[in-house]
Amino acid sequence: MIPRDVLSHLRYLEIYTSRKFRTLRVGDFTSQLHGSGVEFDRHRPYQVGDDVRSIDWSVTARMGAPYIRENQSERELNVVLVLDQSASMNLEAGEHSKREVVTYVSGALLFSALADQINCGMLSFNEGVLEYHPPRQRRKAGAWRLLEEMWAHRSQGTTRIGAAVGFLNLNLRKPSLIFLISDFLTGEDLRENALRQLAVRHDVILVIVEAVAERMLSKGAGFFRVRDMETGHRVIVQLSEKGRLEYAELMRARRRELQNLCYELGMDHVVLRAEAGYLDPLLNLFALRKRR
Repeated sequence: MIPRDVLSHLRYLEIYTSRKFRTLRVGDFTSQLHGSGVEFDRHRPYQVGDDVRSIDWSVTARMGAPYIRENQSERELNVVLVLDQSASMNLEAGEHSKREVVTYVSGALLFSALADQINCGMLSFNEGVLEYHPPRQRRKAGAWRLLEEMWAHRSQGTTRIGAAVGFLNLNLRKPSLIFLISDFLTGEDLRENALRQLAVRHDVILVIVEAVAERMLSKGAGFFRVRDMETGHRVIVQLSEKGRLEYAELMRARRRELQNLCYELGMDHVVLRAEAGYLDPLLNLFALRKRR
């Protein structure tokens, strides 16, 4: 059962999204993609993961290389929330844990989609898929059931984003707006074809949840023991100014790599700091999308 304080915050979000998101609806849930409509839009070179049935053979013959015919996509999309429920989401960050932030973001998106009568689905994962609810029209009670079922899963195990991405590639047929919500603390190569294929077929937004403890080391001197929340592996770290600078640069490089991946695959992204507000960054992202 959802704890009382988390439930209270979700009920506040239910009211807030019906007002604040009215003008910047997280929402409009419209496509940024070229898709499978009936009106021609453009040709582009074939990429790994594209549907071979979309190859325009007359253009391919003229150009000497495979080209894809793209039509204007259906504007209104289903919404699918993909939620990381690995052990690292239990990390406390100020007032809320990362798990609570994921729950609040999911609630805001669900309630907003509900107000727009958009079909919603949800997938939760750690090293594998834990539960999947396909997109469909939901009432308020159905949205609350999704949040209850999501919370019922303990945050445990390691992060395997490829498991969730592979599952969606196989099971999600209609072009959808996918919110992939995770801390992205994984040893996987996210440039693998599975994520590229998902980004070609769907409008994917990475929602990156961070905590201050992951961005920088504590001040002070001496040694302290650190435990990986997902693997249980422990190491001893020496605190020093040089070590703090090196660690901070390492985390910035990780962020840049993730951002570059989004640019490469044509995905939007937003970074949410667990110890700070999370609604304003979401609203800013969708205000930007609305202006495109």
